[in-house]
Amino acid sequence: MRVFAVAALATLGLSFAAPAWADAVHDRSEAIRVCRAEVAERAQVDPQAIRFDNIRAHGRNIRVDLALWSAGALTHVRCQVSLGDDGAQVASIEPPLAATEAAR
Repeated sequence: MRVFAVAALATLGLSFAAPAWADAVHDRSEAIRVCRAEVAERAQVDPQAIRFDNIRAHGRNIRVDLALWSAGALTHVRCQVSLGDDGAQVASIEPPLAATEAAR
């Protein structure tokens, strides 16, 4: 009986942890989506020309590293996203992108 009680408590504890993990995955996926869309718009390229490279979360801030392939040149782009009550918002993009820079 004691083994059953311990197993039940462990299962109950894991069930509370799952929603927080699911939210972290959703937040990171949303940050990648928002960054790809913003970089594609600023560089005036097809979103398929942008490849995900790396992601790192720091609390409510997420850093997304992307690789932008345009006009035969590869540019590494770092996008900072802040998560708020209204969703993911791009805080900054380094290096600054313009259509002329991406088309070089």
